[in-house]
Amino acid sequence: MKHLSLLRILALSTSCLAPAAAYCASPIAYVGLAYGSSPSSSGPVTIDVPAATKNGDLMLAYIATQSATGAWLTAPSGWTEVTKTFNSIQGAQLFWRIANNEPSSYTWRGTSYPQGVIRTYRNANITAPIGGSAGCGAINAKSCQIPALAKTTVAGEWYVGFWDFNLVSDPITGPSDLGNVSRNLTQRSTFSGDKALTASGSAVPAEIANEAAANYWDAIGVTIEPAAASSASGTGTAPPTPPATPPATPPAAPPTTGPGVTAVSANDFLNSLGVNIHPTSNNGSTPAQYAPLINYVGVRHTRGYDAASDIISISKLTNTTSLVLDPGGNETSVSGDIATAKTVAQAGFLLAIEGANEPNNWPVTYQGQVGGGTGTWLPVAKLQRDLYAAAKADSTLKNYPVFDVTAGGAETDNVGLQFLTIPSGSGLSMPDGTVYADFANQHNYVIWNEASAPVDNIAWNNADPANQIAPVQDPLPNDYGVTWLKGYAGYSKSQLANLARVTTETGWWDQSGGQDNQGKTLLNVYLSQYKRGWKYTFIYELVDEGGDHFGLFLPSPSYTPKPAATYIHNLTTILNDTKSVATTPGVLNYSIANEPATVHDLLMQKSNGAFELVVWDERPVGESTDHVTVNLGGTHATVNVYDVTVGATPTQALSNVSSVPLTLSDHPMIIEIIK
Repeated sequence: MKHLSLLRILALSTSCLAPAAAYCASPIAYVGLAYGSSPSSSGPVTIDVPAATKNGDLMLAYIATQSATGAWLTAPSGWTEVTKTFNSIQGAQLFWRIANNEPSSYTWRGTSYPQGVIRTYRNANITAPIGGSAGCGAINAKSCQIPALAKTTVAGEWYVGFWDFNLVSDPITGPSDLGNVSRNLTQRSTFSGDKALTASGSAVPAEIANEAAANYWDAIGVTIEPAAASSASGTGTAPPTPPATPPATPPAAPPTTGPGVTAVSANDFLNSLGVNIHPTSNNGSTPAQYAPLINYVGVRHTRGYDAASDIISISKLTNTTSLVLDPGGNETSVSGDIATAKTVAQAGFLLAIEGANEPNNWPVTYQGQVGGGTGTWLPVAKLQRDLYAAAKADSTLKNYPVFDVTAGGAETDNVGLQFLTIPSGSGLSMPDGTVYADFANQHNYVIWNEASAPVDNIAWNNADPANQIAPVQDPLPNDYGVTWLKGYAGYSKSQLANLARVTTETGWWDQSGGQDNQGKTLLNVYLSQYKRGWKYTFIYELVDEGGDHFGLFLPSPSYTPKPAATYIHNLTTILNDTKSVATTPGVLNYSIANEPATVHDLLMQKSNGAFELVVWDERPVGESTDHVTVNLGGTHATVNVYDVTVGATPTQALSNVSSVPLTLSDHPMIIEIIK
């Protein structure tokens, strides 16, 4: 639960202070959001209902469009318009709806290049949720100020503000007093956020957002009214209860492990961490020079060497396993890949065999035919098929996984690389039943083109296997859902959620927000990827290469660790364990009340029984803070708190506590519970 000042608590609970009230209305709470956009001059725009929305919640939909005066959106049935704004080339509209057995999404039609967001709130007044509204439009301006609202506040009221700006080169800088903020950069730059209004009877002030450049703006601010409490005499009635959503299937039986959250093994999380290395590109650096760097950050896997001798050398020095990556180039068979993989496997250091790297950028030549790039992808498909078959036919390699090619969504002809196995009846240019890989393989970089800084939840959204909303660079659906280049159909959203998958490259360069920001973002990447089901995640890269600024360390000859290296070192040191939990993982009945949409958690357990509860926030570059209280589900004798950006020793040592307050912004904290 968020920490609130005494003044704010009293303001939010004023409606409950009347004597002998029959019931007390809960304060308004932010639930979550979802984005949608369309690159079309005719729209439409479809926006998912935010995942945590329940019957009786208030949904606010803000839609920005590029259109002439009067060309407004047609809202779906059941949505009520609050207000709209317009400048000479674009407009924005705000709608509301009370959730009631919601579909998965809604579609708005009728205008150009729409982009929108739905934000959901709980405990709002379900009959008259909107108190007041105001908007602004601006032309060739660096800011847009939503005017003060022509009303006075009431107890428990909230303010929500939305802005859009007709450029995507930079995120909007929103008002500093708004929380639960979120940004999106697709058709235009958007920003939204909210706050509880802390005093009743006062004015609702103006709110302003800013940009570095001048362009076109729209913005709308609105107040949300709280659910009504009963009368002091007790004769009032509670807000009507919305109908319950009938379950599609009978409820599942409670888990046999009892209430609470089942931990994952800390060792299993550590076993998901990898890093890309390019020694020959950095002044011919040797395994002996790179080994101390890998040992310092504490990752378990490497990717980058071609020769078996180099892979074995670095693995011996670091106790890591490595990928054998098909080198591309000109091949007549896969025998060379298989020989390298066998040698590494027999030495005990093979993690997996990986297909060709980004054939869209580096075409292959297989059996005399060029494949990839803008030409046919048949040679790429045949190479991957043959690599898989040869590995599974080899007695040494048959039990090692094969990772797919990367960037398969760039296929120019439908060779079926959007599938691990081509389904029956597909009718593609490769036969039904062709098997390519055991794992989908993605380069879902958390950075995106022209990014000056990350946006809220960028690592979390980037790790979502069904997410295809900008600004993520190359999400899983681009290659395995509907291919990004030609639109070939692959797996459905539900299939993507369960698809075996790995990330062999992702990263953030230190020129967007600085080195400290890079380090915090990469911590969030490792945690988000694992929490959302990625088996392995390889950060690009260990050392800066050719001035690209993606490295955890500065280039040769200094190899100075950046904050990213230090922060990952702290994370792996705190969680260090070499054994997975031997028996059934433990269960901790913890909770985070009203957990903000940017706050995430992952419960781990060490083989000695200690729980390591990682809680992280994704409000980049310290733009805002969230105050949460973690309820530990009981009193615990020894609890340590770590800040991963401070060091590998506790910042707090607590005794006999049942809850821990945390102030979060843009990086992980760890609560260690000693059993």
